[in-house]
Formats: sequence, C-alpha cells, structure tokens
Amino acid sequence: AVVSTQSTGGLSPTRAGAQSNTDLGHGQGESDNSQETIVPSRIQRMFNWYKGLFVGSITDTEVAGMIKAYGQPLKTFRRHHYILLFLCIVIVIAVTLSITITFLNGKSEHEKSKPNVVLVIADDMGYNDIGYYNKFGDIETPNLDQLATEGVRLDRYYGQSICTPARAALFTGRYPYRYGLQGARPILYGAKFGLPLSEGQILPQIMKEGGYNTYLVGKWHLGYSKWDYTPIKRGYDYFYGMYGGFSDYFTHISAEPESPDNSAFDLHEHSKKDVKPDGTVEETNAQNVKLIEDTWGNYSEKLFTDKAVQIIRDHERDDGPLFLTVSYMNPHSPLQALSEDLRRVPSNITNDIRKKFSALMVSLDKGVQQLTEALRSKGMYDNTIFVFTGDNGGAVQGPHESNSLGGTNWPLRGSKWTIWEGGVKVPAFIRGPGIKPGSNSELFHITDWLPTLAGLVGVKTDKMKLDGVDQSELLKGTTNTSARSDLILELDPAYQQAAYIKDNFKLIVGDPAPKPYNDIYPPLTEEGATWYDSFEDETLNPYSALIP
Repeated sequence: AVVSTQSTGGLSPTRAGAQSNTDLGHGQGESDNSQETIVPSRIQRMFNWYKGLFVGSITDTEVAGMIKAYGQPLKTFRRHHYILLFLCIVIVIAVTLSITITFLNGKSEHEKSKPNVVLVIADDMGYNDIGYYNKFGDIETPNLDQLATEGVRLDRYYGQSICTPARAALFTGRYPYRYGLQGARPILYGAKFGLPLSEGQILPQIMKEGGYNTYLVGKWHLGYSKWDYTPIKRGYDYFYGMYGGFSDYFTHISAEPESPDNSAFDLHEHSKKDVKPDGTVEETNAQNVKLIEDTWGNYSEKLFTDKAVQIIRDHERDDGPLFLTVSYMNPHSPLQALSEDLRRVPSNITNDIRKKFSALMVSLDKGVQQLTEALRSKGMYDNTIFVFTGDNGGAVQGPHESNSLGGTNWPLRGSKWTIWEGGVKVPAFIRGPGIKPGSNSELFHITDWLPTLAGLVGVKTDKMKLDGVDQSELLKGTTNTSARSDLILELDPAYQQAAYIKDNFKLIVGDPAPKPYNDIYPPLTEEGATWYDSFEDETLNPYSALIP
C-alpha cells in the first residue's frame, strides 16, 4: 500500500483490494524491505490524533514513517520512532495533569457567578432594639432599616435564649439539645468543651463545598479548648476575632464575671496556612504581642468592620464567591460606647444605661453601613445575599445594678436567658438577588439558615440530618407558607424546662425563666426600671397605650 498525505494532514491507505492487517505490531508474510503494508485504521486514527494535538511538532513525514513502521515487523521499528512516541506519551500525561490541577484549584464560571453571602450577627439585641420595631424613639438604625426594606423582614423569627446555643443552632442547622448545648448555659472562658466534632459539617464547611471563600470576623463562642473546635478547623479559610463570649471593647480582655480566673487577651488572627501538619495551628507569643500592640485601645466594632471591609475590597471574582460572617459583639455588655456614638443617640433618652446601649446600636448600624458601601464600591452589592440576625433576646434591666444591661424586648415578656417570647424572638431579615421584598409573619427558626442559604446558592444538604428546613421558596415569594409548622425552642432536662411551638400555639413546661425575668420590660427611665407588672393601677403606667 502507498500511504498518501492529504493537504489537511490526514493519512489514508490507497491500495485497493489489499488484505487487512489487524496485528498492531507485526506484518503477516512481509519481507523486511517490503514497501507494501496495510495500515490498521485504529493505528492511523491514533497517530492522526497525536499530530492534531501537537500541531507543528510532528511532521507528516514522521507520522507516515511511524505508521509504516507499525505495519512492519517490530525489529524494524527504529529507535527515533520509539523516542518520538515516548515523548508524545509524556506530553499527553503532562497536559492531562495540568488540566486536572487547573480544575481542582480554579473556579468554574458557574461557581464565579454564584451570589456572595454576607451574614451579620448582632449580640444581645432585643426585639425593640432595632429601628423598625422600636416604639419609644430611643433607637435609630437607618442603615439596617433600609436593608430590611430592600428584602424580607422576618416578623416571626426565633433564635435561642442565649449566645452559645443560638450560634450552635445557626451553624449546625440542628436543635442544640441534640448535642448537649441547650439551656441558658454559654461556653465560658476556660471551658473544656465546644461544639461537638461529631456534628460533622457545619455552615462554613457546606459553603466551602459550594466553592465559597469563607471568612469569619468577630465572635465565635463555640469552643476553643482544642484547635479542632476553632473556626479555622471548622470550615473558615480565615478568622479574625474572639473565641469567647464577650470582652472589653478596648483592651479585648475577656470580661466574664463567672470565670474571672480565666481572663485573658481574646483577639486572634489565623488563616488556613497557619494549620500545621499535625493539625494544630501556628500561634506564637510574638504574634500575640503584635496583636496586642496593634489593637490595644482600638474599639472592637471598628476593628471588626475594618477587617471585613478589607476582605471585601481584596476579593476578586476569579477567586470564587465570598461567604463572609461578621459576628459583632454589639450591643452586648460591657456597655462601652464611643463618645462619637453617644452624641448620635436620640435626645429623648434620659437614662445613662439606655443611652450607652443605644450608642452601641448606633455603632453596629454604622458598621453595617460601611460593609454595604464596600460591597457597592466593589460592584458586588447587587449579587450579594445579605442576612442580618440576632442571637437571643435583649438583656433587660434587672432589680440590681449588676443586671443593668439596657436592652428591651417590648412588648414581649421576658429577657435573654428565658424561654418567654422576649428571650427567643429576635429581629432578622434577608435581602439580595432572587429575594422578594416585603414583611413575612411565617414561622422561621435560626436552624433554618443552613438549609435555606444552601438552597439559595445551589448546595445540596439532602443527606444531612437537619432540624432546619429550606425556606428559600418562601423568601423568593414562590410560596406564602412556611416550610415548618412547629418548632422545638427548648428541651432541657437539667433545668427541667421545655418550649414548643405548633402553628399559633406555644407550650411551656417547667420554669421558663430565672427570677426575676418574668415581666414585660419597657426601656429604662431616669428612675431606673419601670416594669409593667409593678403597676396595680394600669392608668399610672406611662406605657399602657402601647400594651397590645
């Protein structure tokens, strides 16, 4: 057969009527110097493919020679043909590995087009402590109010009764009683436990699976006694913030009166590159000293906001979508307010404690404004889902000065630490692409965020055992009905209390609150606490007109 080279570079056997040789390496009945061979079609296709893949590196003559050699006895296959074939195989392997590595490390166009997610958590903010619910004119949060107007305001939204259980429910999508973090018991400084590792994947890990870059700025409060409990080992690529419940706003030293022996500087910064081969995280005394020097005297809200804004500004679309959690300590005690924020509180506040609390909400609102401005300047705002949520009810004024925490859950009964409505019903909203604006009075729980956010960004959670439900259709306006009809708010054998909601009914078992937080608490006046239940004659109650 005469092998001809076409103008397109294709090769074809042209001898009519020749017998086909199907052996890949040996001709049948041919002499060493024979010029006649029939090229098996698969051999021809293979070498044509090599030539097409490496255009310009293999000539038509060389391909024809290889095909001819393949049709002759193996002993005539020349050395340079072996070398050429070997090089082809090496190049194919190298290209395949390069494509594989690019696929693993890079982000697809589908991932890049996913919406960014910014999750903001407020700490100890009462039901009446945000502008759009406030009935007394002593709290102003114009930026939060505007964001709520752009999205869905969740008017029947429940957190938990205290910090740790609320955050555990948010990140796991499961009721806290399932893993022993129920009740009004936070993880204190020095505690030797955290969110159980047996819970498996939590929210940042789920978002990571969906191609997101994950960041946490602010409060964690889910354990730190071993590295595996900390944010950088639970799905966050980067963490800047505090491990514990609360600290001094300026010195960043932990401030829990329940654990004074464990007071320490609580501000940390870690990224994935700090994780060592043994699973521990690099944290040196030099790093801590530098953090102290850089942050001592600087206000926590400003530090957290500045860091979050920096993350937004540094983010590039080609990096993939952004999942940023900003967990403020505001307006949690200690009530340390900046003078600039105190000057911006409403003038009708006469009580110093309430004035400081209001200033902490001014600071929080100002921080949120800076986050949204950064998103706009980066061109990310329209493609960002923005979630705002409280964790538990406000800590109200108690009968002693040590209980002077300044929050109010009016007109709801109770305080933080209780399973009354005032302890667990909190403000929340969501805005962003695909979210239909408006207010919504359907039942929604803090455990619902994990499956709902996953549903909104296309991450599957169907194999997870969740108590939370996907409420994305409710938020998009394709249904008017909540995906849940009931909710276990509390189930605590230690305190012998439970709370359960079914449709429009709520069942409470046991003592719902530590004394004396069983009343309805309006904001503080200059005389101190004014409690609704304290008035025998309702006409003497200055807030009677507001009682539903």
